[in-house]
Amino acid sequence: MKRLLTLSAFLIAAVFAVLAYALPSNQFDLSFPLSEPEPLVPGASQPATALAAPELVPTAGEGEITIAWQPVTDAHSYELWFRLAANPWEELAAGTLISTTTIYTHTNLLPGDIYTYAGLAVSSSGEKGPWSSEVHATVLADLDAPVLTAAPGPARNDLSWQPVTDANTYELWAWESDGEWQRIDAGQLISATTSFTHANLTVGVTYYYQIRAFNADDAPGPWSAQVYATTNAALSPPTLTATAGAAQVTLTWQTVSDAAGYEIWTRQSDAAWQQIDNGSLSGTDTSFIHSGLGIGQTYYYTARSVAASGHKGPWGQQAEATPTNGLTAPALTATAAIGFISLSWQPVTGAAAYELWAEKDHADRERLDDGALTATSFTHDDLTPGTHYHHLVRALAADGTPGPWSQETESIVEGAFPAPNLTATPGVRQNTLSWDVVAGAAKYELWAWEESADWYRLDDGSLTVTTYNHTGLTIGNTYYYALRALTADDKEGLWSDHAEATVLGELTTPVLSATASAGQVLLTWLPVPGAETYELWVADSVSGWQQLDDGALTATTFTHSSGAAGTSYYYTLRAHAGDSKESAWSEHVSATP
Repeated sequence: MKRLLTLSAFLIAAVFAVLAYALPSNQFDLSFPLSEPEPLVPGASQPATALAAPELVPTAGEGEITIAWQPVTDAHSYELWFRLAANPWEELAAGTLISTTTIYTHTNLLPGDIYTYAGLAVSSSGEKGPWSSEVHATVLADLDAPVLTAAPGPARNDLSWQPVTDANTYELWAWESDGEWQRIDAGQLISATTSFTHANLTVGVTYYYQIRAFNADDAPGPWSAQVYATTNAALSPPTLTATAGAAQVTLTWQTVSDAAGYEIWTRQSDAAWQQIDNGSLSGTDTSFIHSGLGIGQTYYYTARSVAASGHKGPWGQQAEATPTNGLTAPALTATAAIGFISLSWQPVTGAAAYELWAEKDHADRERLDDGALTATSFTHDDLTPGTHYHHLVRALAADGTPGPWSQETESIVEGAFPAPNLTATPGVRQNTLSWDVVAGAAKYELWAWEESADWYRLDDGSLTVTTYNHTGLTIGNTYYYALRALTADDKEGLWSDHAEATVLGELTTPVLSATASAGQVLLTWLPVPGAETYELWVADSVSGWQQLDDGALTATTFTHSSGAAGTSYYYTLRAHAGDSKESAWSEHVSATP
């Protein structure tokens, strides 16, 4: 049996080098302020690796086979060998495959012949590495690849292709996800054949296909592109739509191909399913009215197609509907104001009362009316500014049965002030909160939350400034904050968006860099989270260590411009927080202006 060839596998070679460096020993004694920065540590080189086996990848062509491989580390040349069928092995291009060669085309081959290849790498000393795995390829004939198409059918897939010039036969293979490739044509596809039905398949399974042509000498051409198709059921189910009416439900669907009739079943809640069509539906029917139903009760429906032979297809998706009492849905309008929402709707014909509900932030749902709401307006008051509310209303008949719900409205309660713009900045064992002034606000209300506690208020009711330090916090914990403005009589504004900050621990060690130029040295470093100032020192062979900054260095650059040309200077740096916390000294760096 001829096998499908899959072009796969490649070898990625990576070369690693570790650069070693060493520092000259100090020629003088340096006395560091407080604690001495750690010395630099020399690196180490990595040993060379042995030769690996090349991984050959064959690609069959018309009258030729191309062999490719990824470069092998430390290879000086390669040996490539072949054999035809069970013939002795022979070497290809002996002595010419140098280290930069990673591809070779074996030409002048006869279509249909099967060749086997193996290779190895050779070092500059003549040492030979291990052999590669053997790979195989069949020389292709001068034939085109067929253009294959697959169309799904009921428990089958229909395959077709255009005829290939000079083709004598075709070979067709199939594969499914839980099996192996299998030939399905049984050797019966002659040159005049351009279609095939793959029958008796599992419904809903995807099958993959490839085909190739053979010439009169039984030499193969290239494989077609892979195509696939998923088999259909013998009969598709109708797609039901259920529309509620006054004490009835109207069911509609599109006709199903090959269906001679339909079955429709219904149930309520957990009751048993029962057929309601009495076998009276033909294949051309597309609607059914289920009448005499209970108002306000939900009915569930499903349907299936029936063939002329009596074969029944699968059940379709369920549809549901709740019959009404003829009442229509009110058209609800919601208007938000400061601390309340005004609701109104048009009267519904036949309504004896209305049922009104509210939902706060998609969580807390409550009925607003007392069961005797006959008006067509309602004020929902005493609401928290900035809160989202959703409202629904429906009409009730005299017997208490409901009509359909209105469209849901969404409103945001207005506040006396807009939401402040709150910012949280992490610090060492503290977070700093800041915000812009809210025009007209007499004071602010600030709250915090962390994972181990509920929301708690930070201020004492007299917060009038626009900054706040939240101190004594746990290192690494994330704290969340919200703020709103208040009037003098505590009328509330909108809440700010939540701000968050994760408390910092000890200050990290700065990473210092020095760049020399004419008469000066530029010192730079990355900001240290939580640092408020930096302390920068310099030393030379004469003066020892001296502080360069004035104790108020907040930038992350400094230019040392008083040094002598040709003199080597050494520098170190540490960060400070406002509460006398300090980082470790940076590693010392040197530069010569």
